[in-house]
Amino acid sequence: MDEVREKLKKAIMETSFQRDDRLDKEFEALSMARMTHVEFRSLWEEKLDEMEDAEIMELSLPSTVKMLHRKYLSKLTDELRSTVLSKVWPLDGEQMPSRKPATWEEVAQAVDYEIGSRADAKAPKDTINVFGEAERGTAGGAAAARCKDCGRGGHLTESCPQTAAKRRGELESLLADSERTGRTCTVCGQADHREIHHRLANSDANYTVGQDGSKLSWNGGGVTLPKGQRGRDGTGGASPLDAGAGGGRGGGGGGGKAKGGARPKGANSELKCNEGIKCRFLLFERGCKY
Repeated sequence: MDEVREKLKKAIMETSFQRDDRLDKEFEALSMARMTHVEFRSLWEEKLDEMEDAEIMELSLPSTVKMLHRKYLSKLTDELRSTVLSKVWPLDGEQMPSRKPATWEEVAQAVDYEIGSRADAKAPKDTINVFGEAERGTAGGAAAARCKDCGRGGHLTESCPQTAAKRRGELESLLADSERTGRTCTVCGQADHREIHHRLANSDANYTVGQDGSKLSWNGGGVTLPKGQRGRDGTGGASPLDAGAGGGRGGGGGGGKAKGGARPKGANSELKCNEGIKCRFLLFERGCKY
C-alpha cells in the first residue's frame, strides 16, 4: 500500500510552475467580501506564508512591503477601506502621534481599532456584521436601511454618492487623493467621494412627482404615495408644492397663502415654508412638515 501511495504522489505532483501559478491566482482572488476581518486576515497570512515558502516573493523587500500595503487595502470591503484611508490611527501607542498605516500589518491594525471602537459604541441590542460595520436598530428592533451599492446608511441606493463618483470615473483618484492628503467628504467623512457627489447623486436619481401628486419616481424606481402624503388628494385639494409656487387655493395667485395672508388650511402657523416647488421634505421624506 505504501508503494502505491508513493507512485500516486509522484503521478499527481504539481510542478513548480503549476504551484506558483496556482498561488498567484489564489492570492489575487482572495478578498474579504462577506468574511469577518479575522477570517480574512488568517487566510491572507496563510497565503503569504505559502508564497514565501515557494520563493515567489521576498516579504522584507521595500517594493513588496509597498505592494502588500496596497493589496491588503484593495481586498477590504469598500466601507472599511474608506474608513482606514480617511483617518489617522494610534499605531505607535496612545502616547505617540497618530498617523496613517504604511504596511499591511498596520492597515490590519487600523481595521481592528475601527471594529473595536464600533463594538464599544454599539447599543446592547446592536450587532457587528460580517463587514465589521455596526448595524444600529430602529425603535422597532429592525436594522436601519443601508444603501445596496455601498453598504452604508444615511442615503438611499438611487442617490448613493459613491456610485456618483464611480459613474464619473473618479473613485480611484479620490481614494488616492485621500490617502495622500487626508481629504475626505465634508458631509459624511468618507474617502471615496466628496460633498459634490452627494448633490450629483440626487441629480442622477432624477426625483419627480407626478402631476396629480400620487407617485414619486426616480431613475430605476418609484413609489405610489399614500393619500395623506400626496401633493393633491385626487379631489382637487391644494398641493403642498403650490404653497411656494403661487398655485394654492384661496391665495388669488399670492404665493399659496389664504385670503388675508393666512397660512393654507392645516398649516402650522408657527412655521413659514421656504421650500416651494423643490421641497426636499416632499421629495425625500414623503411628507410636508407644515
